[in-house]
Amino acid sequence: MPGTDGAMASRYFLVSRSRTLTPTIARQQFEMTLMSRAEKRQGKPTDVYFRLFGPKVKQFDGESFNHSIRRGKFTSPHSRCSPIICIPSEQININGKTLVTFTIDGCQRLSPSSQLALGHDAPVEAADWLLEKVQLKCLNTGITQTFWCKKWFPFCDNKERKKVVGPQYTVLMPKRTPDANWRVEVYTSNLAGAGTSARVYATLYGDRGRSDELWLNETLASNKNALFQQDSCSIFKLNLPSIGSPYKMRIRHDATGPSPNWHLEKVVLQHLPTKKTYLFVCDKWLESENAEESVVYEMPAFGLDIAHPASVRTYRVTVATGQQSVENLDSNVHINIFGSMGDTGIRSLRKKGAFSRGKVPFFFTYFIFAALRLIWFRTFYQVSIPS
Repeated sequence: MPGTDGAMASRYFLVSRSRTLTPTIARQQFEMTLMSRAEKRQGKPTDVYFRLFGPKVKQFDGESFNHSIRRGKFTSPHSRCSPIICIPSEQININGKTLVTFTIDGCQRLSPSSQLALGHDAPVEAADWLLEKVQLKCLNTGITQTFWCKKWFPFCDNKERKKVVGPQYTVLMPKRTPDANWRVEVYTSNLAGAGTSARVYATLYGDRGRSDELWLNETLASNKNALFQQDSCSIFKLNLPSIGSPYKMRIRHDATGPSPNWHLEKVVLQHLPTKKTYLFVCDKWLESENAEESVVYEMPAFGLDIAHPASVRTYRVTVATGQQSVENLDSNVHINIFGSMGDTGIRSLRKKGAFSRGKVPFFFTYFIFAALRLIWFRTFYQVSIPS
């Protein structure tokens, strides 16, 4: 695509015998709270059906959604949305809160969700009870969203329904609200200007899996003080899926705000059910202005049950630009490397004019890696037109 202004390109480079990368996530766990009120005090609510759409889905066909409910076609049309999920009428409190949990397998990341579709299969429309809003919390990412629905639903007509033709996806009633199972202490150093105004994200890797990237925000914080200030400890309590014994943590910020540069001292992680504690040492600036530094860093875990901690190593990444490339090319180039110890996360390769025709720039980056399996490469073409 040389010569195209503003064109996106990405490519996967497979190592021999490696598997093709799939963008789907095995288990996405959610809590959903429905807040309702009824105009009539007596009556049985109809079943409520819903579908979640991923962050990149912009359009929604309401008629197709309602048709799928009537026909019992609940499966996902594509991996960017969930199947249609049923909340049975017996579980709905029409005058108060209803808390349900559900798990979605085999879809792309759905949190934060761009849209929430709601419907029912009753043969008539009636304004019997109002679903005012829905609060959705993803237990993988820790992100909580509120959808103001203000949608009226009818009471059930008590007539026998035809059987659905497809698989029925239903929610579960939680026995209790899940408790946090990890305590995370993030220590910002006492160096001058060490605090950050940026949003901070973390990903935890263990021998049984990994968490999604988590935004460490005020909602998850135990102490309500300003986060990530100089010479401070920001404490978070998280509920994560089982990852086993942790071996690394990746932490980054988004370089936003008036003072994004951050000097992270360390992170202390405690598994609350077992009281096992793990230490992740950084002692490094995460800054965006310096091309030799980065806003992302990986830290190995140290703990009593970790006999051989992983190590952070320096890697040299060389990118050769061909002679057929655009001459005045100033691209944003990103790379993600996958190995036997997980992926490196998306890293930015930043040098002014590094990807012009015939250039062979190299970059130094730091991560916990091991055996190579796959390389993901993406660039956003920006062509500079000489004046």
